[in-house]
Amino acid sequence: MRSHSPKFASVVSFALLVMVLMLSLTGQAKATVCIVPDDYPTIQEAVDACAAADTVFVRSGTYYEHVTIGKELTLLGENQNTTVIDGEGTGKVVTVSSDHVFISEFTIKNSGSGATVPQDAGVAIMDASDNVISNCIITENGLNGAYMLRSHHNIISNCVISLNNVEYYQGGIHLRDSGWNTITDNILHSNTGPGITVRSSSNNTTITGNHVYSNGNVGIHLGHSSGCLVSGNTVYDNYWRGMDFDGASNNTITDNIIISNRDTGLEAYFGAHGNIFTGNVIQGHETGVYLRGSSGHTFCGNEIIENTYQVRLVEGAG
Repeated sequence: MRSHSPKFASVVSFALLVMVLMLSLTGQAKATVCIVPDDYPTIQEAVDACAAADTVFVRSGTYYEHVTIGKELTLLGENQNTTVIDGEGTGKVVTVSSDHVFISEFTIKNSGSGATVPQDAGVAIMDASDNVISNCIITENGLNGAYMLRSHHNIISNCVISLNNVEYYQGGIHLRDSGWNTITDNILHSNTGPGITVRSSSNNTTITGNHVYSNGNVGIHLGHSSGCLVSGNTVYDNYWRGMDFDGASNNTITDNIIISNRDTGLEAYFGAHGNIFTGNVIQGHETGVYLRGSSGHTFCGNEIIENTYQVRLVEGAG
């Protein structure tokens, strides 16, 4: 399984810092690099002081604060293992409400547990597009790890998202009314609820190359969303199901490895229809594929093996 090497992370962080420093010195770019705590004692003060398209570079340390970003900005930590933003158990730790924000190389932890929309999270992207969250550790939050609401064309990549106190219908990553987003190459494990939740018309989401394991309820949950691509993920040892589709229709689920989840490998229910399942390995469950109250799916080239029941059809499923 892919690991995140601290040495590699430091090299990436250094390279990004060199890049932004070089840009700031050229006549072609007017961006400024603000350094915390050298120039400003807190991250929020640096964010507020910087102009749009500037970079805030944060040195290693633990910063007990909530950060709200309402302008185009790069927020770069020195090292994801040693640069920590701690919300002290309240609210959203980092809130992004602008387009074109890039956040990388932080540990983001200890949000509140408020489940009223908009919900608490380590990182919350609210009504914003074209943002990137990359190479972060998002952990020990009171509810969601990363949360999007009415936000589109965002990317979450190469993050470790774990040990968040997720309830069902929330998630280590949770998308609500948010389409055309990409969730790729992350590790999601040991969250108390779903690893990834995509729901409420979060259409055309791409979920690829993630390792999703040892989460509660389900590894990947799609609810009432369509046009999504779920491909190349490894999903195992989740408490109940590997993947499930609650009223989710016309999605493509291909080339995933779904093994040894506690009860069911893959389940479609509550009116889910028209999904295409191809090239998946579904192995080592009580039930490999469980279809109930759903119909019109296409199954082609899947390996459904070594389950107690390979396929179960109930309540008019087909």
